Amino acid sequence: MSSVKEDFKEHVEASLELLRDRCLSLMRFFRETWPLLIFLAIIIGMAIWFAKPAPPRRVSIATGAAGGSVQIFAAGYVEFFRRHGITLETVTTGGSCDNISLLLDKKSNVKAAFVQGGILKPEQTKDLLSLGSIAYEPLWFFHRGKVEGTAAIEALKTRKFAIGPPDGGTNVLARHFLRLNGIPLGPNILQISLAAAADALARGEIDGMLVVDSLDSPLVQKLLRNPVLYISNFNRAKAYEKLLPFIEIVQLPMGLVDVEENLPPNDVQLIATTVGLIVDKDLHPAIQMLFMQAAAEVNGRETFFSGAKEFPSYKDSTVKESEIAQRFYKHGPPLLMRYLPFWLAEFIDRMLVILMPLVAFAYPIISSMPNFRRQRVLKRMQQQYGKLKFLENDITNSYDPARRDEYIQRLDTLERDVISLKVPQNFAENYFQLRSNIDFVRGILDRL
Repeated sequence: MSSVKEDFKEHVEASLELLRDRCLSLMRFFRETWPLLIFLAIIIGMAIWFAKPAPPRRVSIATGAAGGSVQIFAAGYVEFFRRHGITLETVTTGGSCDNISLLLDKKSNVKAAFVQGGILKPEQTKDLLSLGSIAYEPLWFFHRGKVEGTAAIEALKTRKFAIGPPDGGTNVLARHFLRLNGIPLGPNILQISLAAAADALARGEIDGMLVVDSLDSPLVQKLLRNPVLYISNFNRAKAYEKLLPFIEIVQLPMGLVDVEENLPPNDVQLIATTVGLIVDKDLHPAIQMLFMQAAAEVNGRETFFSGAKEFPSYKDSTVKESEIAQRFYKHGPPLLMRYLPFWLAEFIDRMLVILMPLVAFAYPIISSMPNFRRQRVLKRMQQQYGKLKFLENDITNSYDPARRDEYIQRLDTLERDVISLKVPQNFAENYFQLRSNIDFVRGILDRL
């Protein structure tokens, strides 16, 4: 039993001794290489700071008009960002056109915006990226009098209709719609606010209106439940879808609005644009990925017009798709972001991207430092050996008693130089061997 205890004790002592030797070796390594390590730490710190900075803690997004459907799900984005330690500030505007203006303004803090499809002009897209579409917004054509399809569209040429204010998203899509049907912007086409148009339509002062908004918006619900108004069916929806790259076809089933009242009284085919999540091309990649995750959580649920997980998706090709969005659609969120807090996952990702090349570059330098120091010490000791050998030859081969004091002075100088050498611990044997050799030559001189 005692032998087992002794064996165990020996193993423990050996392990502790090995650990102590490792620690001492590591300490010696740091003592020998600390200038280079500090230099590399500075280089790495600068690379982290300048090459791939940390994401901002606050981000601003333009949402649109107060009370609109976009603002409803924008609140979900704010909550999602809050859970991940980022403050998302929503900026209320007059609509998509204002959102674009803020996004393109370099003096603005807005770096993201919800933008209705078909609003952006080609020259406006060069500094922007699309993270994809997040929702459908149908074009509703409400009118008085029971006229269907093309007959209702023909009425636009002569009767009084409203298409929203000039800087609104409804107005932009309505203009595309009118242009395709050969309807000019005459005095009968009113460009007034949607709220004012809805009131005028309810009073019978105008004959109809076009409005782009979601089914659950208060304005659309109000118009749908007005018994004197009708919804036009877009019979040529497939043609509009082919001619306009940002148009999709959606169906409003009979009775969906109110089953008891059977609203609408029949199936209605609508054309819809999509709401795009557009960002500044310089927006930090980690924030872009966070937007993608928020969109999947907030807009990925089934709605009146979209199926579960249909959004986000890249439906409107008028704006270049972000590489971050492409990666998300293909692989989902990064593995680290699925299981770690956002700040930690982003930090690790940033470190891996930056430090791996630096470590690959720095490792051979650091690992060669002890050998470099060793070679440097050996070289200095060899130089002293050379001087000692030269002095020994001078004494043994051409001894001159008159020069004895000179020989002693040269030996003393050589010994002082050797003593002043900074020699690592693992070179102690070489060091004292050199000192012994100096004494050996001194002994030769003493015997002469």
